Amino acid sequence: MEQHAQTQKKTLIGYVMAALFAIGAAVAGSMMQLWLALPLGLIAVFLLIASISLRNLQYNITGKDMTSNLAFTGLLAAVVLAGFFLSIKFPLMGTKAQVGFGNVFCVLAGLVLGPVYGGFAAGIGGFFYDLLTGWADSSLVTFALKFLMAFITGLITWGVHGDQKPTLKRIIPAAIVGSLAQCLLYLGHGWLEAILLGNPEDAIKYIMGVKVAVTLVNAAIADVVAIPLFEAIRSALKRSHLAFNR
Repeated sequence: MEQHAQTQKKTLIGYVMAALFAIGAAVAGSMMQLWLALPLGLIAVFLLIASISLRNLQYNITGKDMTSNLAFTGLLAAVVLAGFFLSIKFPLMGTKAQVGFGNVFCVLAGLVLGPVYGGFAAGIGGFFYDLLTGWADSSLVTFALKFLMAFITGLITWGVHGDQKPTLKRIIPAAIVGSLAQCLLYLGHGWLEAILLGNPEDAIKYIMGVKVAVTLVNAAIADVVAIPLFEAIRSALKRSHLAFNR
C-alpha cells in the first residue's frame, strides 16, 4: 500500500513538471519565440511519457534520506555552475559556444545521484550559469538540456529500479548516450534558432560547423573525465559510509 502511494506521488510530480514545461512552451509560442517553445514542448512530452511509463522509477540512488539527497543535489549543482565558469568562450554572432568542464559535472551528477536528483543538479547549475552570465533568455532551455543529459546518464547507469550495479559496461554507454543526446538537442536547437533569427545560409553553415566541433569536444571531455571521477567519488563515499551502503 505504501509503495503504491509513493508511486502515485512520483507520477503526480512528473505530471506537474510536464505541465510546467508545457505552460512555458505555450507562453513562448504566444510570444512567437519558437526556438524556445519547441524544446520546452519536447521536454514536456518527454516528462509526460516518462511519468506514465516509468512509474517505478527509483529516485533514491544513494540510499540516504531526502534531506541528504537534496544536500548532494545542491552541492553538485554548485559544482556544475563552477564547471561552466571554467571554460573558453568563442564569440559567435551573438550565440553561446564554449569548451569547458560544465558537461563533465552534468554527466557526473547523473552517475552519482541517478536520473532525478542528478538531473536537477545538472539543470539547476546550468540554469544559474545562464542567469549570471547574461543569457537569461536561454536559461530554461539550458535547464532542460542539462537535466536530460544527466537523466539519461543516470537512468542507463542505475536502471529504472535503481538496482543495477554501476559497472563500466553500464557507465561508459550511459555517459556516451547522455552526452550525445544533449549534443543532438543542443545542435537542433541552435539550427532552429539560427533559421528563425533570419541568418543567411552561409552564416548558418558557419555557426553550425563551429557548434558541432565545440559540442563534440565538450562531450568527449565530459565522458573521459567524469567516468574515472565517478569511480573515485563512489569509492570514497562508500568507505566513509556517506552513500551507497544500502
